[in-house]
Amino acid sequence: MFPIPLKQGLFVELESSTDQGHAHYLSRILSLDISHLQVTYPRALTDQRVNIEVDTEFRAGIITEAGNYGFQTSVLQIQEEPEPSIFLTPPVEVYEWQRQYLRLDATVWVRYRTIPNLGSAGSRENSRRAFAMTANISGGGLLLKTDNELLVGTLLELEIDMPTVDEPILALGRVVHRRGGHGIEFVLIDGRDRDAIVRYIFNVVRRSHSSGTQSRVRIPEVEHEEHVE
Repeated sequence: MFPIPLKQGLFVELESSTDQGHAHYLSRILSLDISHLQVTYPRALTDQRVNIEVDTEFRAGIITEAGNYGFQTSVLQIQEEPEPSIFLTPPVEVYEWQRQYLRLDATVWVRYRTIPNLGSAGSRENSRRAFAMTANISGGGLLLKTDNELLVGTLLELEIDMPTVDEPILALGRVVHRRGGHGIEFVLIDGRDRDAIVRYIFNVVRRSHSSGTQSRVRIPEVEHEEHVE
């Protein structure tokens, strides 16, 4: 039906060019048909905006279990009832979208311990864990605020207490930088847990817009694309 696996509930990032830069929006799929994608009315993530009307063009990014994909799309229709939504042209030419995830400035508790290698994950040896809090979080990693000195390249076993799930999210991460904290990139995380983090970010942004406040969401500036044959 589509060149990539799509389903209801998937998050969609929409990007459009402006004279001052790029306007970024976040949405999710409500329904899909061979002729269109119906998505929630896009929530602006930056100060840059475009007038969303019929024929407005976007670059869309979608995270699926099979990978991250991008495609060109445009607005077919705008609908107000029963909830505000827009209809987009479906993907035709699709490319792999290798990019960072949206990062939200948020504080959550994390328990972690260093491990010498990935094979040591889950072992009872060196089981003492330290507590820390995040400065920001994304589907790709987090910025950890800790007094402990962690060298770049250090592997960590992580337990992340997300407020939207009952059990801690388990992940393996690697320290990739030490700017403003310890930047941790997820090396291994269950796809459902990654989705829970992305969904949390989406919900925080949605609530902040509904209440008139502004969440601190950061947009990656560098993207690498490779077209899918």
